[in-house]
Parts: sequence; structure tokens; C-alpha cells
Amino acid sequence: QCKDCFGGKECSAVRQATKLMKIYYANGGKQQKAKVKKKAAGAMQGHRPSVECYTVAIAEVVAEKKMSEAQQLLKQMEEEDGLAPDSVCFNTVINGWCNEGQMEEAMRVVQEMRQKNCRPTTSTYNTLIKGYGVAGQAEQAQQLVLHLLNKTRNSPSSEDGLEPVARPNLRTMNTLLNAWCREGRLEEAWRVVAMIKSAGMQPDAVTYNTLAKAYAAAGRVAELEDLIADMKNARLKPNLRTYAILISCYCQNGMPERGLQLLSRLKFEGLHPDVVAFNTLLKGYVEQQSSQQQQDFQSQENDQQLKLEMVLDLMAANGVRPDVTTYSTIMNWWSSAGVADKAQTILLEMQQDRVKPDVRAFAILAKGYVRSGRTHEAESLLQDMSLHGVAPNVVVYTTIISGWCSMGRMDDALRVLELMLERGEAPNLNTVQTLVWGFCEARQPREAEEMVAAMAAAGLPVDSKCLDMIASAWSALGFPFETDRILASDRRRQLSP
Repeated sequence: QCKDCFGGKECSAVRQATKLMKIYYANGGKQQKAKVKKKAAGAMQGHRPSVECYTVAIAEVVAEKKMSEAQQLLKQMEEEDGLAPDSVCFNTVINGWCNEGQMEEAMRVVQEMRQKNCRPTTSTYNTLIKGYGVAGQAEQAQQLVLHLLNKTRNSPSSEDGLEPVARPNLRTMNTLLNAWCREGRLEEAWRVVAMIKSAGMQPDAVTYNTLAKAYAAAGRVAELEDLIADMKNARLKPNLRTYAILISCYCQNGMPERGLQLLSRLKFEGLHPDVVAFNTLLKGYVEQQSSQQQQDFQSQENDQQLKLEMVLDLMAANGVRPDVTTYSTIMNWWSSAGVADKAQTILLEMQQDRVKPDVRAFAILAKGYVRSGRTHEAESLLQDMSLHGVAPNVVVYTTIISGWCSMGRMDDALRVLELMLERGEAPNLNTVQTLVWGFCEARQPREAEEMVAAMAAAGLPVDSKCLDMIASAWSALGFPFETDRILASDRRRQLSP
């Protein structure tokens, strides 16, 4: 046993092991973390871990959502190593429960913290308030803030003359504000702003951005614009995040042109828009076009191309390089319109610009091929993806399956399903519904029933919509008895919403 560790002194071996854990837990992958954990455990032989060492280990298992393991470590450090957890250690566990919305468990840890004579800190309360917001319990969050405010007024310096009382700070109030905004209760949110001012604090950019997100989520464009004007009047400079919220709101409400105008003016405010802002604007234009009637696509094509080029030109003028999301968004417009060749051209441009396509980019191109009736080419993308080191996901496979189903080629659809299963990709509900729809369109409701039974037996998702499609298929074929049998089945009743 190490004399320093068990003699109450700081041990260099424990300090180095803790440092190693911090570095690799923050930056390493799963395999790397496992190696570091094993190496750190070896280095700790004959040593006693410190409180900081335990805290780092607890933070890691909390990040992996292994809360029972975090609780076990908390117990182990006291019972096996005789170490008293400090507020940082307790707060780490509390934060884990709060992130899961498990407020009863979080409060139980707070109670344990008090029993161990470890006083909750402002960070503890901020974490709890955040947790109540995540759990959709803004009223409980507000009660906690009011409790803190009253406690501070009644005992401004300390509770026992030794340690300061946990004081609410601006982060506390902004966290409460966010809890109300998450519930869309803007009147209550503004009352929190009044509380901030009455407590001698001043709203900051986070305060206004939190309100801005709530107005954007509610689609209240004019009020959001007024809020930003109020922010400026309060001598607070809107930041890039503020304007990104406004641009997103414009796009969500079918006004991407106003977003483009705003982006063009940002340089005069000393702000440099990033690729996320431009991608939001591109998405707004794409969604605007997709929502319009596509009866005369040829006349709209040039107009849409011009708009997209305007955004790309502004990106270049601001020195912003397109990323995979930029290219994928443009591809998505062409694919949604069934113009697969244009989408393929964008994919090639992406590669020429040394931007690696991701699985979403390939899924978008597959959709374009399917919509233009070229399912063979959609399936050939599976090989292209392999060459680029990109693994197809359930969306890619389901898109290809839908293509074969729309062509009535159910054998090919089942072949792709089999390939999907062989490669370890599990079908989701959309996959099942697509196959059922395909069989029903092919006037094969019996085969659709067999598919549903096989999927359910394998534990895969099946819903009432699948059985309703089968019932409709039997009805269309003139078999009312079979229709009634499906609708009256135990499985249909169990799946009813």
C-alpha cells in the first residue's frame, strides 16, 4: 500500500492517473476509454483513489447514462475507501438524474448530500432547476428559486457563520426562464425577467435568446423582432445566436427572403455568419419550394436555382465553406422533385470539394432515384457507400425497399430486406409499413399478413395502420369476411391507439 495515499498525503501516482482519465474521457472513443480505464486501474494498484478521481469516473458513467453504476461508485468511495464525497461529486450524480428527468432520484441524492453534512451549492440548485425544466415541471422549478431567494433575504451571509448560503445568480434565473419557455408559457417567462431585475441583476444575451427561441417556436415573428429591438434598447448587442433564431423563424414561417436580407446585413453589425446560419436559410428556401404546387416544375426550377445560388454566393463572400449539410440540403430539393441527375451532380461536386458524403447524403440521393423510378440505381448506391466507408442505415434500406414496392416487385423488396438483416440493420416501423403497403398494392394481403406475423414474432414494431391496410386490401378484393376477421382480431384490438 502507498504510504502517501493511506497517510493522508497527495499521491503523484493517483494525480497522474486522474489526469490521464480526464484527458481521454474528454477526447477518446469507446475503445480508447476502455483502454484508459484498464490502464488507470492498473496504475491505482496499491493506491487509494482521491475524491477527484472518483468524480471523474462518476462523470464518465453519468455521460453514458449508467446511473446505477454512478450511485454504486458514490457508495464505494465512502464504504471501501473512506472518502467523503464533496459537492462537485454529488452534483455530478444529481446532474445525471436531472438529465434523465428523474427528479425524485435527484432529490434523494440531495437529501443524502445534506445527511452527509455537504451543503448544496448554487450549482446544485441550478442543476435541479434545469432538471425540473427537462421534466416539464416549471412550477416546481420556480418554487425552488423562490425558496432560494427567501433564504438569501433571511440569511444574507451564512446559515451557521461558517459557510455562505447558496445564492441564486443570473444562471439560476435564466435556467428557470428556460423552463417556462420550454412549456411555451411566455407570460410566466416575462415574470421571471421581472424577478431578475428585482433581485438586482440585469438580463443578458442568454435571457433574450431564451425568450427569442420561445417566440420562434410559437411562430410569433413580429414579437420576436420587437424583442430584438428591446434588446438593443437595453444596450445589449444581439449575437450570432440571436440572429440565427430569427432567421430560423423567418424560414419556418415561409419568409426565407427576409432571412437572406438579414444575413446580408450582419457584416455591418460586426458579425460573421457561420455555416449553420446559411444551412438554415438554404433549408428554408427548399421547404418553401416543396410546400408550393409542383404543377409547373420547369418554370419554378430556374427561380429556385437562382435563390440557392444567391445564398451560396453570400456564403462565398463571407468566406464560409459549404459543409456536408449544405450540399445535402440542395440535393434534397432536387431529390424531392424527382430530379435525381441534379442531386447526383451535387454529390459529385461535394466530393470534388473534398467534403465527405455522409449517410444522409446517400439517403437523399436514393430518394431521388426512387422518385424518378430508378430503383436499380438507388440500390447500386449500397456499393458506392461501401467504397466511401459509409454504412447504410435503416432510412437508406427502407427507401430502396419502397422503390421496389412502388414498382410491384416484392421479391426484390424482400431481397433488400434480407440484405438489411444480414448486415445487422434492424427494420423500423416505417420499413414494416412500407412492405405491408407494397404487398397490399400488389393485391397480396395474405403475404402482408404473413409479413406482419413474422415481424411481430421477431419483436419488431407493428402498429394498427399495418392491419388496417391489410383489411382495406381484402375489402378491395371483395372479401368482406377476411376484412372483418382482421379488424376483429386480438392483435388489431391490442394495437388500437
